[in-house]
Amino acid sequence: MMRTGFETSGAVAAMPEKVGDSERLEYRHPGVRMHFWAGGFPTAARLRPSVHWHDNFELTLVTDGTVLMLVGGESIRLEKGDFLFINSGPLHKLCQAGAEAGRYCMAIIHPSLVGCEEGLMREAVEPLRRRRWMPFVILRRGHTGKIPDVFARMLECESRPDAATPMEAAGLALELWAAMLRAFQNEGALAPDAGTGHTPRKDEAETIAVRAMVSFVQSQYGERLTLSKIASAGRVCRSSCCELFARHLGQSPVAYLNEFRLETARRLLRESRDPIADVAFACGFSNQSYFTRLFKIRFGETPFRARQRENAQGGGASGHQEVALRS
Repeated sequence: MMRTGFETSGAVAAMPEKVGDSERLEYRHPGVRMHFWAGGFPTAARLRPSVHWHDNFELTLVTDGTVLMLVGGESIRLEKGDFLFINSGPLHKLCQAGAEAGRYCMAIIHPSLVGCEEGLMREAVEPLRRRRWMPFVILRRGHTGKIPDVFARMLECESRPDAATPMEAAGLALELWAAMLRAFQNEGALAPDAGTGHTPRKDEAETIAVRAMVSFVQSQYGERLTLSKIASAGRVCRSSCCELFARHLGQSPVAYLNEFRLETARRLLRESRDPIADVAFACGFSNQSYFTRLFKIRFGETPFRARQRENAQGGGASGHQEVALRS
């Protein structure tokens, strides 16, 4: 759906219930619940992009090229100058847009930071957070107001860390939130919606089931997993499992399992000196030849070559700029 310079999703994003956040974030500045990333596609193993969810808000501005995001089952293409807000809760994933991936700034902000006072939480945070039917909002280039200016100052702040940086970072998070709300208001993105008030129980149940199955794969990837086991984790049948993965993740359960295993294997190859056969086994591959073949298809090189290259680069230099983000 598009209205002048913004787009919102009509899909429902339920908050986690029994299944907790899949992403545990370690904040750079003590007491400041925010990440900031500036650069390109995060190929560093510790930042591997996988389907996840969290209570934080995610704000992204594309600074060059093209960036792809999967949010709430919708594939989103962002070009230079576009801004994406991801609400608290929905499943999402950053995807690489070909060999020449775009560059962007991303702020991941916990609601308690921008809602640090009761009045701010009530008036400026909760009205947006409660919109479960709106997993994301897009502001296209030319409709982002002062958002790019605030991101530029955040980048400058994090590039010269000192004792005052945590306080300045917190202040800029509030400025970024204010700039976003003002841009939303100017574009009509926060206008009352006719769909407000209904209870989409089916969609909420689907989201909870997908989260349960994703969490199961992420915690049990080293074991012998079958489609039936994955489906059981979400309390759905095998056909429903396949349908839900296709709708929310854009891939089959087996494809997601292999992707997660391979990304984990690449991290282990970088961070450990374990034999390649042991890495393959630890990641759920009983056949090293099969592991090598899948690894080469996904990353364009064999596990042996990947480890050689990482060692030659001094332990995993990614070629991207990481600013104030650790996970």
